[in-house]
Amino acid sequence: MKRSMIAAATAALLLSTACSTPPTAVVRQCDSSLKAAECTVTVEQLDKLATTTFNSQSSNRGVAVQATITVETGQAVVRVIGSQGVAAETTVMAGQPAEINARTIMKMGRKTGEKKDEGNSFRMEFDPQQPTTKLSASINYQVISQAEATS
Repeated sequence: MKRSMIAAATAALLLSTACSTPPTAVVRQCDSSLKAAECTVTVEQLDKLATTTFNSQSSNRGVAVQATITVETGQAVVRVIGSQGVAAETTVMAGQPAEINARTIMKMGRKTGEKKDEGNSFRMEFDPQQPTTKLSASINYQVISQAEATS
């Protein structure tokens, strides 16, 4: 009886540890439609470059991105990256929220073999300049025409 209780407790501990999100993970949640999304991104502990990718199934490749970013401690450079590289960047510091606005062309999605086409995409990078905690970003993006993205 005692062994089975110890085994059950050990299994429960291992399962709870395996299911928890590491503090350095980029956690992204989005409410999205075909042409727009409202997202939140959080990273509890940012000690190395972290990225997240946003996808759209729209045939338009332009995107307008607006984001507000905060950190509890430290400092980080935040970049919006499209098909032609960095479209915009800003630095966020503890106690000083930062905003970023960008228009760019999304990287074109590809269909290869059995893989499903993930659609067009852009990325955001979070690059700590010193150890940074509790990064939080509120990100809104809207798919626009390529012409609007380059004007």
